[in-house]
Amino acid sequence: MGSPLEKEILLRILKSRRILVDEVQAAYGVVDDVLDKLLGDNRDFITVNGRMIIVDKPLELALKLLDQGVSVKRVSEALEWRDFEKLASTIMSGHGYIVETNVFLSSPVRFEIDVVGVDPVSRLGILVDCKHWSHNTRWRLIEAGARQIERLGKLISHYEHVRSRYRVFDYMREAIPLILTLQTPVVRVYENVLYVSIREFNDFLNNIRYVIESFNIRPVKLVQERDSL
Repeated sequence: MGSPLEKEILLRILKSRRILVDEVQAAYGVVDDVLDKLLGDNRDFITVNGRMIIVDKPLELALKLLDQGVSVKRVSEALEWRDFEKLASTIMSGHGYIVETNVFLSSPVRFEIDVVGVDPVSRLGILVDCKHWSHNTRWRLIEAGARQIERLGKLISHYEHVRSRYRVFDYMREAIPLILTLQTPVVRVYENVLYVSIREFNDFLNNIRYVIESFNIRPVKLVQERDSL
């Protein structure tokens, strides 16, 4: 586990995403050897280009800071929703899913889904809403679930229009709505919406059929009849 100073430096680097070595040294009074070791120990998340420190994997670095005891509030303040989108997309792609981010419709209705992934073999899709809140309360999670149900309803109502814009839906026969969180969620299921933390996401995809059956999640058919590919 890192020292308090090391945690503060890493948190500052995470917030900045790109920061000069000289700026870190001036802020925390660390010499080259100490900073070089810290950056080397975190080379899985951080690269150094000349005198510029660059965060390559912000969410993975954030999870490490959480493991080291940095508060969820402080870590979440250093994250962006795009960090979740990027990691979720990478994990899904690694499992062979076809992935689209920021699926957006402004007319005739307005909605946006952060990440859409589909297994082209089973044709089961996952509609992901990414939440990096520090306060993972039951009320907020249920509210997020209700909004995801609303998005799913709009998607079904205007499916052919959405499909014409995003080819990922060509491969999808049915879908499950999912809320992806930073912390382990205090709610697991709400009205057929599943809640999974980012730490659990890879294992969830490895065991997706078992998980949805265990929680009695019913994949929703997007249309009753589909033309073949």
